Amino acid sequence: MARVQKFYKSVFDWGLTPLPAVCPDTGKVLDEPMVVLIKAGAAEGSFIKVTEEDHLSAARGSIKSKYSVRVTITVDSIDETLKLINEAGGEVYEPKSKIPGGSMGHIAFFLDTEKNVMGLWSWK
Repeated sequence: MARVQKFYKSVFDWGLTPLPAVCPDTGKVLDEPMVVLIKAGAAEGSFIKVTEEDHLSAARGSIKSKYSVRVTITVDSIDETLKLINEAGGEVYEPKSKIPGGSMGHIAFFLDTEKNVMGLWSWK
């Protein structure tokens, strides 16, 4: 979780607060958090570490994949954000492209340090 926290803090400047993880069997506090709270302006959320057996299936699908949901983040500049992503250890998954159908803006996709596919959206 430390690597993904560093990545999102350096790229998006999100406030991140790790919560202590406790083993349900022993009550012992674990070395690494399983949940990290996110604060990004008015938006709040969390990163939750899951094991492969906890990956979700896409709707009506039977194949489990960690790519069943694609979160897209609004940014001022996709080009500048992709540069920050590369500098922070992520990589471009699909380069910036104009969304078909008129003035819908632009979209790109990237892999974070944990190889999660995430989207970027911008008018520019």
